[in-house]
Amino acid sequence: MVLFELNQEGVLEAHVMTKREFSERLEGRIEINLDDLEKKEDYPDAIYREVKLTNEEVIIQNNELLKLFLKTKKLEGCSYETRMSYSASITRFIFDVIKPIDKITCNDVRMYLMNYIEDHNIKYNTLDDMIRILNTFFNWCEEENYVIKNPIKKLHKIKGEEIIKQPFSEEEIELIRDSCVSMRELALIDFLNTSGVRVSELIRLDRNDIDFEQKTTVVFGKGSKERVVYFSDAAKVHLKKYLSYRVDNDPALFVSPNPPYRRISRRGVEFIVNRIGNRAGVSECHPHRFRRSLATRLLTRGMPVEQVQKILGHTKIETTLIYAKVSDQDVKMNHSKYC
Repeated sequence: MVLFELNQEGVLEAHVMTKREFSERLEGRIEINLDDLEKKEDYPDAIYREVKLTNEEVIIQNNELLKLFLKTKKLEGCSYETRMSYSASITRFIFDVIKPIDKITCNDVRMYLMNYIEDHNIKYNTLDDMIRILNTFFNWCEEENYVIKNPIKKLHKIKGEEIIKQPFSEEEIELIRDSCVSMRELALIDFLNTSGVRVSELIRLDRNDIDFEQKTTVVFGKGSKERVVYFSDAAKVHLKKYLSYRVDNDPALFVSPNPPYRRISRRGVEFIVNRIGNRAGVSECHPHRFRRSLATRLLTRGMPVEQVQKILGHTKIETTLIYAKVSDQDVKMNHSKYC
């Protein structure tokens, strides 16, 4: 017979033993009729599910499942950032809802979300992201037969307030460019503004990745998908100047300004852009807003949405269409033009 138990490291182990040994090991932990048990073909699973686990054992068991989920997602090509987002959200969940994964119900999830809203005062859009992540996890658990049914499926989509995030105006772009105090800053801003790359893509680029003749570079986006991005003449000129002034041998396209000249990090890019925005007096100045601004400009000027989708590296065209939201000023201008 087989008994499944967690070892001291939280790893599930199988022990093969005789019927007597099996009975002695379980004595005092569960009540079970071995004669009835032998009639079940899935007796190891039945036994394991009936063993009472401590809270610590439940957390360890669920955490091991989470690790396996994250490894699977890595194998499927999920980016590091996406996997970290999965890890943070699911870890909070399994530490709050201390139940074996296969025992978690839809009501457990509802209570968790309600308590989280009250404790953290989050927006409904953030809550929708949490539900999406938990749904992805439980879908995987269902596919791998760790749960019979995904408890998230009963939850309806959260209807939160629709907020249209504004792109930079042309004036704000010029204020930001004028506020750059180094060639590195100007090259960074121009490249972000005209290429539409994600920060995660930018920080992986090397000098040799840039084709100055064609004003293109190849980046690896979400899911390690390869795509070509383009940049402007201004970005080309300022990138060349920035690289010509550098005295280091680091292959990275952008590095820290002082020795030992290490590859710039995500936080580094965000800090630089925010600092320039503060100098320019432009609020909400962050790297992703340049990507949003490029998409809005291209769509407003008539580029087909399918081409914009390709430039941005969106899997679904619906994601690109978010940037096609028009402002009241655009409507007013076109009304005057065509009326």
